[in-house]
Amino acid sequence: MSDEAQRWKEKYLKSIEQQEKLERRWDARLDLLRRGLVRSTLAAEGTDRAVDQCMKEMREVVRTDEMDAGLAALIPRLEKAVLDSEQRRETRVNQTSAALTALVTQLQTLPLPREVSRPLKNFAKQLDNRVSQAREIPLLLSELSGLQGKALSQLDSPAEPGRPGLLQRLFGHREADDAAMQVAPVAEQAPSQRLSKQARRRLPRHCQQPANSQRPSIKRT
Repeated sequence: MSDEAQRWKEKYLKSIEQQEKLERRWDARLDLLRRGLVRSTLAAEGTDRAVDQCMKEMREVVRTDEMDAGLAALIPRLEKAVLDSEQRRETRVNQTSAALTALVTQLQTLPLPREVSRPLKNFAKQLDNRVSQAREIPLLLSELSGLQGKALSQLDSPAEPGRPGLLQRLFGHREADDAAMQVAPVAEQAPSQRLSKQARRRLPRHCQQPANSQRPSIKRT
């Protein structure tokens, strides 16, 4: 074999070896892409039914060797499902934000001490930015629950020991007014009884009549 033929043979064998390396590298990359895509579709489940259905079909498609046609038909449906899901997510975020804001506003109307009203005010400022993130919703609910517990505890346990709580101020005066209304008739009746006893004492003895004596009846003939 001539030297020229030997050089072409070496080039050919080297190109085949490089091609095999590229194919093995491509297969490894494709396997990683498939595994990553399957894991991503599993992680994205639970947000929207239409998206979940597309993700399920995608997992089935990428496991096959002929996935070009399957992905070509599936991707447009997935894009539309994701767009609709995003619009519904924004609606849910607005509803959640409005509900939490209403609860915070109700708590802020209560006469709260500074150590409770200040964290509540900071919570209200951060609410709009945090409520748009799904991972923040459990934290927001937990923080709001703690603030609500502190605020409601102030209704019966005021910060000043000598100052009655809100419930006592609301219902305590009503009970005091009811007690005063019950005592008032007795207080008005007592002076009249004392005056009647003093008036009987001033009468002559033969004109005084015992309180428990009965007036003699006159017998008619």
